[in-house]
Amino acid sequence: MLTGFYVTDDELRCIMLNKIFTKTVGYSLKELRKMRVTDLVYKEDLEKAEKIVNRILRGGAVIDEIRYVGGRLDGYLFYTSL
Repeated sequence: MLTGFYVTDDELRCIMLNKIFTKTVGYSLKELRKMRVTDLVYKEDLEKAEKIVNRILRGGAVIDEIRYVGGRLDGYLFYTSL
């Protein structure tokens, strides 16, 4: 199974990602470089995502799932594990 991944800076902007991630979310590398990762999070999961980010920034471990909205025209939802 192929896995998409990304690494962000402190402002949650993608600084490293692979092609599988770009295909999964439906945005190009150029588009993703202008976005924060939270721009991809399903709005109902945004509060949960912010708590996860804060936990990570404090050095905590996370095992959880959030939903992302893909960039394709249909705005499909997909789950990701953290």
